[in-house]
Amino acid sequence: MGTYQVKARSSVPLFAASVFSSVSYLGIGEEPTASLKIGDLNGDGKVNLVDFSIILAHWGTSYEPDDLNGDGKVDLPDLSIMLAHWTG
Repeated sequence: MGTYQVKARSSVPLFAASVFSSVSYLGIGEEPTASLKIGDLNGDGKVNLVDFSIILAHWGTSYEPDDLNGDGKVDLPDLSIMLAHWTG
């Protein structure tokens, strides 16, 4: 048995898909208390190459979950923040 974190988005043919929702807990019992790390974009407790590839996938967009400094775009300052919290 495990616990899972999920994100959702809607997609309608011929229309643009929505942005992903915030992370929700899915499991049995109490919601786990995880210490979120800055730059941990996939929520696995580490800031590593997986998070790096996620930020690159949204590079130049305004994708809010990857906009670590909140300036409305995913760019070099966000990557710098991620690298400052790198765990490998």
